[in-house]
Amino acid sequence: MPRPNASGPTPHTTQQSQPSYRLPCVAALGLAALLLAPACGNSDPPADPPAGSTPQRPTAQLPQGEYESVLDTYNIGYGPDGPVYGHEHVTFEGNEVTWDHSDVRERSTCRKTDEGFEAVFGARTVLGRYDADTGDLIWDGKPFRKTQ
Repeated sequence: MPRPNASGPTPHTTQQSQPSYRLPCVAALGLAALLLAPACGNSDPPADPPAGSTPQRPTAQLPQGEYESVLDTYNIGYGPDGPVYGHEHVTFEGNEVTWDHSDVRERSTCRKTDEGFEAVFGARTVLGRYDADTGDLIWDGKPFRKTQ
């Protein structure tokens, strides 16, 4: 008689089939998922607004023109005698923004948000808030005033 090996039965032996429990288990898991789905959150898409109404969108207005920082001067570069201090400037044209800070000029596109607007510069997102009634601009957490 041949000796069985560790990897399974020898070619001369046969295995008896065992009843399979896979199908009922898979069906039970699927049923459980269907029953638990409502408890895990609403996966339904948002309802359409009623006919004749306008969907809610951010209402923030983007500033236009050139603004400069108000409170402090910042290192805006280096001259022959060392650091040069001045105001940061930010210019808005449509939804485009140009930001002069330190000795860097960056450009981006503004996107309205629920609390104001934002612009992405590389890996950094800068937040802004603008009050069209007062002309107040907060850019990158600092107050700015219109220059022109």
